[in-house]
Amino acid sequence: MVPIECEAASINGELSRYSNAISQLINDTVAVIIVARSPRDPRGQEALTEIETLRANVMNAMIGWLPPGAAAEFLYRRGRIEQFNDQTVFWRDEFLTYHDLEK
Repeated sequence: MVPIECEAASINGELSRYSNAISQLINDTVAVIIVARSPRDPRGQEALTEIETLRANVMNAMIGWLPPGAAAEFLYRRGRIEQFNDQTVFWRDEFLTYHDLEK
């Protein structure tokens, strides 16, 4: 799991009149990279089959997991082939959560 993006959910923060504090939601996106080789299959079909099995395990682990400091459980964002070369497939799935930034 690799953090890939951290951005404000909106540029509007909330200012509390009572504590003079600002609170803002921050989106956190992480990526899980899955790598599979298929030396006997130059088209990568065997590797894609293996990746589907591994992705199911990643989905079960990530979706609904509440990491420490987060305000919400991870949700699935998107997935895609990152690279295919030398009979190796690199697949990337992204997951999104958010946390409160307070000052």
